[in-house]
Amino acid sequence: MTEEDLQYYYPYRIDKDLNFRQYADKNNDFIRRYVPNYDGTNIYEFITRKSELSQKEINDFQYIYKTYSNWSDWYKYGKNMFSFSRELLQMLERTDVSDISPDNFHLPYDIFYLSLKPLNIKISEDRNEIIEGVYIDHNIWNHSGEHPEGYCDLSFHFVGDFKSIFDKYLPHVKSRLEYTDGKYEEYPLGSFWDVWLNFEKKEGRETVKQAIDYFIEGLKEEIFPKNDTQNLVTDYELDFFSSTLKLLDKTLNLVINCMLYLSQPTDKKDIDLKLPKGLPSNYDKKLTFAKTTKESKKIENKIESLGFTKIHFVGQSFKRSHIEISNNSNVQTHWRRGHWRNQKCGINLKDSKIIWILPTIVNNDKGEPLKGHIYNMDEKTTNR
Repeated sequence: MTEEDLQYYYPYRIDKDLNFRQYADKNNDFIRRYVPNYDGTNIYEFITRKSELSQKEINDFQYIYKTYSNWSDWYKYGKNMFSFSRELLQMLERTDVSDISPDNFHLPYDIFYLSLKPLNIKISEDRNEIIEGVYIDHNIWNHSGEHPEGYCDLSFHFVGDFKSIFDKYLPHVKSRLEYTDGKYEEYPLGSFWDVWLNFEKKEGRETVKQAIDYFIEGLKEEIFPKNDTQNLVTDYELDFFSSTLKLLDKTLNLVINCMLYLSQPTDKKDIDLKLPKGLPSNYDKKLTFAKTTKESKKIENKIESLGFTKIHFVGQSFKRSHIEISNNSNVQTHWRRGHWRNQKCGINLKDSKIIWILPTIVNNDKGEPLKGHIYNMDEKTTNR
């Protein structure tokens, strides 16, 4: 990997392009870079009511401020980054998560970045922009700062070069929430790549599928309020909602599976924590030649000051040969979905740990499996 290849990782590239580190923990200074005379009050009220910015300048600022906010949270909470191998991502894509509950998540960090770039997933069918990765924020909390049983909040912020598609939707798609006497408070949405999943046992949201359905219904109510007869549904709004559903379909199953993989016992994971290659001034090579602990620490501090940290490389040894091959002469070659199993463990089997049952190829000897056709575990594809 060369220094140029470091920009493969979105948090590194966006920091280098826009010098985000200069403003880490200095949000108001960052805002003033783009909003003259900012007075420290609510930023969205200021730019729309008090600033002299043009509408285009306001739109540009909203995009970059969102980009900075996501990066800043990642930076402040440890700059943790996971890079899964393409082979492992493809296996995880073929694993079902519908019945997964938040109790299954035992993540090493609350906030981290997951690279999805190896799969080249397009943000939308009619566009070429790629989803480079996703910032994940996993918190089990409530608004009082407590951690009661049964409450979980997950947020996913997918990233890439999305400015043009943001500009497409921002002027035309608004959240319309009823607040009093049938009147609606409106504010622009702009992006469909920010996703929140809320789990709440008391409200019957205990699985990933239930949380996704709840998110979709909430978004539908925002864009298409049932009681709002003043506004007609536009093509932009329909396209925005459709694009959201397609994004969820393409990404959430995969991302949840990556989280579950990281939640497995240590002996079940293939993770190598190391610095990326090609660091400026050959610092990665200098570190290997350091003769003393003091010298190593000095080089590591310099690397840290440049904004680089060790990356968790996941599944580098994962090969297609790991897949168990099943055979049944009565069915066509296809993938059978993987799944997650809760395995009892500990004293008197009171504890449990999640174990990944890998996807398998049925009838491998009959050729490559059909692309895009994945059979569920409960489908009757064999004579057993």
